[in-house]
Amino acid sequence: LFRMDTLLLSSERLSLFQTCLRQICSQGLNDSPELSLLTEQLQLDCQTLFQTSGPIRFNLRFLDAPMSLMLRYWKESESLPDDYWVEPLRSWLHELNPTQGLRCGRVSGLFPTLLALQMRATLRACRNHPVRLQLMVPGVCDVQELAWARQLCRQICRE
Repeated sequence: LFRMDTLLLSSERLSLFQTCLRQICSQGLNDSPELSLLTEQLQLDCQTLFQTSGPIRFNLRFLDAPMSLMLRYWKESESLPDDYWVEPLRSWLHELNPTQGLRCGRVSGLFPTLLALQMRATLRACRNHPVRLQLMVPGVCDVQELAWARQLCRQICRE
């Protein structure tokens, strides 16, 4: 099981991911140069993972970090300017139950671009690699959410 968190939250990607998260959640963007760049970088990372692992079953869990804990850490590190903290990011800082509360997997349901970015990078990366890819979509809790995630995956496959 490989977690997408390790790619998105790595020191090499963190600043770009922070920018993209704000664009997706606060500005409602579905496309931007930064989102395209992050998709390309994740695709390259996934290609490297697939090449290294060889022709095996590969389980990939999409981003599911506790949103408020992640955001609080960023805020406390003072690495982001004050104007970063706009809604809804500001309100997510104050989650009462961060472990069981809003997680990135649930945010993907609210803002499908976050999940689509991860799916797009992963599916593009496995095009030329003989892996049996299994995707874990955190936050999917019922039949309707599963149908939504499958539809999004099919749509991206057609691109």
